[in-house]
Amino acid sequence: MATEKPRITITLEPHIYELLQRFSRLDGKPMSGIVVELLDIASPAIERLYETMVRCRKELREAGAGIAEAVGKFGASRLPAAVPVVSPPPPVVSPAPVVSVPGSGKVGATVQGAAPPVPVKKGVGLGKRSQRKKR
Repeated sequence: MATEKPRITITLEPHIYELLQRFSRLDGKPMSGIVVELLDIASPAIERLYETMVRCRKELREAGAGIAEAVGKFGASRLPAAVPVVSPPPPVVSPAPVVSVPGSGKVGATVQGAAPPVPVKKGVGLGKRSQRKKR
């Protein structure tokens, strides 16, 4: 049976194809019908994504034209030879361990050079002394 609807051919990753096969078997529908249903459900989000991309590309073109215009007016000869586009990232520094400082009244105070906290295991430290009866 011929159809008036436009058609496309797509290539899928194996895991997507297998997923469509499972849906097809579950619902007893052809895989193409499953794809059409999924696209129909997602079409409002796809439309919003398209509109957002169109706006972003328009703004990028306008911003690019503005920069080119500014450089033209200012004069390229007055610009430094190498203008860094992005500043280098800050060096990676591991944070100082956070510990409680007895007597300081501060919980979680940062102490430079302090050893990192050690997790306490349940039952550790319950030796004979703690098991003695109180007199």
